[in-house]
Amino acid sequence: MAEADPRLPAVESSQGSPGFLSNLFGLYFGPKEAFSSIVKKPTFWVPLVLFIALQVAFTAVWLSKMDMMEFLRNQAEASGRPFQAPPPQAMGFVRGTFWAIALLTGPIFIALAAAVYLFIFRFFFASEVTFKQAMAIVSHTFMATGLVSTPLMLLVFALKGDWNVAPQELLQANPTAFFDKEAVAKPLWALLSSLDLFSFWVLFLLAVGFGVATKRATGSAFWGVAIPWIIIVAVKVVFALF
Repeated sequence: MAEADPRLPAVESSQGSPGFLSNLFGLYFGPKEAFSSIVKKPTFWVPLVLFIALQVAFTAVWLSKMDMMEFLRNQAEASGRPFQAPPPQAMGFVRGTFWAIALLTGPIFIALAAAVYLFIFRFFFASEVTFKQAMAIVSHTFMATGLVSTPLMLLVFALKGDWNVAPQELLQANPTAFFDKEAVAKPLWALLSSLDLFSFWVLFLLAVGFGVATKRATGSAFWGVAIPWIIIVAVKVVFALF
């Protein structure tokens, strides 16, 4: 039997890890396989930067179309407070606040969510998931869902022709689409608005990701993912009472 030429490189039986675009595609059509690759070589900078870029691009388009004074008036009326127009010299600060939100809230929220889930899955599930893996799972999840929700919000804004609506109220992928806000008690409205298809999609992807990272079934990991969300919804409902 002929021996292998030592000068030739050994042929590996397994292929290299999928790249970023392959993982992104997999998050939509095969999330378990995609998260297996992501967890094996966790990185979060690319999805995090892309998510921030989505936020910045959305803010740029929205602010260019929005009437700031009308938006502030709508928000005051929705909260039941009398509207007090800010002085003209304060409008730059108000716009700067929107830019700060676009740039900072994404990475802060993702890092906070990763820390919370790291604590839950290491303390309550006795797993060995790392913070880098948690960051990779959370950042990829929000990037994948943001690539769908952000263009949809801009499309709905354009179709409505009204850019003075709060973005969180724009995509009514929840039971509030079937009710008049004025006819529903505030706590019930807070609950119904939280039962959102995009929220459930995020929870599902997080459950798949942490299930892979902790070597558990998605259904088992789902409760570790859902508990913080349930607490947030409960707080929203309680605050709506006042």
